[in-house]
Amino acid sequence: MKPINDTIFKVERNFSPVLSSDCKVLIEAAKNTDRYRSRILYHTSEDSVPQHMLICFDKRSIVEVSTHKHPESFTLIDGVAQYRFYDKAGIVETDVRMSPAHVGGVFFVHIEAEVPHRFFTFTNGVIANEVGYSSFAPENTTFGTDGGFSMANDDSMAKVAEQRLTINNQTVFEEIDNQNIGFSSKSGVSQISRPDLIAFLDNKRQSMAFRWAKKTDVSTEGLEALVAFLPGE
Repeated sequence: MKPINDTIFKVERNFSPVLSSDCKVLIEAAKNTDRYRSRILYHTSEDSVPQHMLICFDKRSIVEVSTHKHPESFTLIDGVAQYRFYDKAGIVETDVRMSPAHVGGVFFVHIEAEVPHRFFTFTNGVIANEVGYSSFAPENTTFGTDGGFSMANDDSMAKVAEQRLTINNQTVFEEIDNQNIGFSSKSGVSQISRPDLIAFLDNKRQSMAFRWAKKTDVSTEGLEALVAFLPGE
């Protein structure tokens, strides 16, 4: 793992594994920056699509309302956090409370382009794998600052943690073929929990790949997949 600066590191994706010791470095780095976050990049270049990073958030990290021109996915590895999604006026549409897969809750979220969202961390050392289906260049991200988004940015982690979750989201799963399951959502926010995976594994009795797909007749070529394995495979 090579440092780019105090909070951004890089590994060669095809050769260098990310170790638990690297995660400890991320956690310490996140504590000591004004943004309270750090990351390891493991895409090949700034022009790579998709772009991959292992990102770490300190509990004090503040992520403003943002909207991307491209889809992204987020897999929580450690810690507890919450995504909050808004309409174009800054009104809360749905919440997704996240925890690692082994805990049994929602651990994966796919966000379609142009969906406003904020990310709240409830524990220190939240670590997640983030995939952006385009460059994370500044021109591809808009930060909400006016109107309802201004009020949304004022919400603190402590305030959000005490609020009831707003649930207006349903992920639809459809079989693409014998080994691929497509998922989508009318809201633009798809979520996957451990029970979702177990239900398909118990039914199919084989490893399955879960892929974002608006339609089930799409080709699976080039689509990033969340793969669930049966024990022993």
